[in-house]
Amino acid sequence: MNNDKTAMEQEVESLKKENDALKETVRIYQNHLEKVIEHQAVEKYRVVVQKNREAD
Repeated sequence: MNNDKTAMEQEVESLKKENDALKETVRIYQNHLEKVIEHQAVEKYRVVVQKNREAD
């Protein structure tokens, strides 16, 4: 019985570590995605401004 409890505790600890690693991966990807979206928005704004300047 005690052996089963120890095995379960080890499995839970392993799953917690895996979960933490996945959370960190999600955080990194989310940060990258936010930067990409911001960059695209800035580039789109630059194109609009350039077209407006050319139209004047």
